[in-house]
Amino acid sequence: MKITAEHVESLGLYLSPRYDQVAATPDFHRECWTLYCSDEPNVAVAAPRKHAKSTALTQVFGLACVLFRAEDYIIVFSSTEELAIEQLDNIAVELRENEDLIRDLIQQTLPPRSPMHKGDFAFGFGLNHTIKRKQAKDNRKST
Repeated sequence: MKITAEHVESLGLYLSPRYDQVAATPDFHRECWTLYCSDEPNVAVAAPRKHAKSTALTQVFGLACVLFRAEDYIIVFSSTEELAIEQLDNIAVELRENEDLIRDLIQQTLPPRSPMHKGDFAFGFGLNHTIKRKQAKDNRKST
């Protein structure tokens, strides 16, 4: 499915308030989502700290890509491995614990007998990066 900036923005309404205070969506985020959803093969966005880039552009757009099945997986790049892992963890938490998201989107898109139907959608999503995170920590301890 080709996602649009409107799809991404509507999904943002589900994001848990633990990341941001509820506020009107800034035009900056809409512009970024429009770029991300465009046919441009390479898009980069830069903005000062505290512009909710991580929430709006990494978490919300990443969730949209996965939930609307635009992508099979997402890759998060950050200034450190720990920050990238934190972003993936935040996305996995939304998939596991955001009851509105699970009820309205996840359970509606999965077959009723699917083992992931009851909110375990994030299991597969979170498992691989959790294993890699543990391996990375173990490697750091041994050096």
